Amino acid sequence: MIEDYGIRDALTFSTLRLMSPEQLKVYAGDGILNSDNFQVIEYEAPLLLFSGQRVSLDYRAYADSLGEAVARRSMDSSEISAEKMIANAAFFLGEEFLEPRIPLSLLDMLTERGAADERSWRLMAALQTRTGEFGAAVESITRAIVTAPDNVEYLKMRARLSLTLCENRVAEGAASHLKTAESDYAKISAAAPSDFEAWHGLVAVHRLRRDKKSIIDSAMKAFEAGQAATAEVIAGSGGISVLLKAAEKLIEINEYKAAAELYDFALPRTKSALEKELIGAKLEECRFLFN
Repeated sequence: MIEDYGIRDALTFSTLRLMSPEQLKVYAGDGILNSDNFQVIEYEAPLLLFSGQRVSLDYRAYADSLGEAVARRSMDSSEISAEKMIANAAFFLGEEFLEPRIPLSLLDMLTERGAADERSWRLMAALQTRTGEFGAAVESITRAIVTAPDNVEYLKMRARLSLTLCENRVAEGAASHLKTAESDYAKISAAAPSDFEAWHGLVAVHRLRRDKKSIIDSAMKAFEAGQAATAEVIAGSGGISVLLKAAEKLIEINEYKAAAELYDFALPRTKSALEKELIGAKLEECRFLFN
């Protein structure tokens, strides 16, 4: 059915005209695409959109499906609101759309009409992140959090954005953003002690604060969380990696004894011979510097 593909109204269908040939392949199938986008949409895309039999190109199923869709529309006495059509179109394009300003403009219409919900604010934040509007993205995801204060995805998104603003040394409101990131990650870690990203985020917060004790505590918690939930560990940012990065930050602020504590903790826990050699050398260097 047409609805199965996310096409729920005329406005949403019209957004297909904004897509590139590569994006249209999702809707037009695997055949050769005409170079003219309009023809691709007019002749090929509807074949998939109205048919559950794309592979076999079952024209009877296509005709039946189209007929049923038209019949349902004819029998439906309710009219979809403009706000609903705008929302459908924005979510159909989504956060990965080639030109994020297009779905952003649709979401702007929703906010002007007072019709944005938490999903709209979350999508707006994702799109604003893509356009580099990190401050605006923080404001948008905060609007979503007001409605869903315990949503972990929203909290992580705001914390990541807040950290980005701090690490890029955005002077305006930097202290406030750092406080927000710390609060969000702390809330997540309290509710889910095995959440690797939350502890990893707290390490980053404490590195910016130059709080040596909290750096050590959070790094060790991140390592434990990474061991307990390996699947959740971000590629390239495993538990050992977090320990080493935290130790490097401690060295930067001349906290050699604290760095040695982390290297000493990491040494017996790494499985890489090369890593063991590196950590051992760093440990000896730190011991020499603080003695």
